[in-house]
Amino acid sequence: MEKEIASALLYTVTVAAATVAEHYTFGRWWKRNELARRTLGIATIMLLALPFVLSGVIDFATWLIILFGFAAAGAFKTGLAIMENERNKDRINAAHLERINDALAE
Repeated sequence: MEKEIASALLYTVTVAAATVAEHYTFGRWWKRNELARRTLGIATIMLLALPFVLSGVIDFATWLIILFGFAAAGAFKTGLAIMENERNKDRINAAHLERINDALAE
């Protein structure tokens, strides 16, 4: 039990340090790209958990299920973002076309 508590504490401190480092390294550069920032954060958490999986502290099947859950959620979120961006692009293009047609009609 003490090994699991020590491992959880080590993992928490490591993730916290990595998150702070990533924020100051990539946070400002990727400020406009929230999907990339999320992906980096999830990848960090999952990769930092991998040594605990390999040492047997975390069950591999559990880690894999969580990984697939994050992957499915990420794919879904990315699909929604792409559809939203396409709708916005179509709306902007329609507005420009309407302005052009109005200018030609005058």
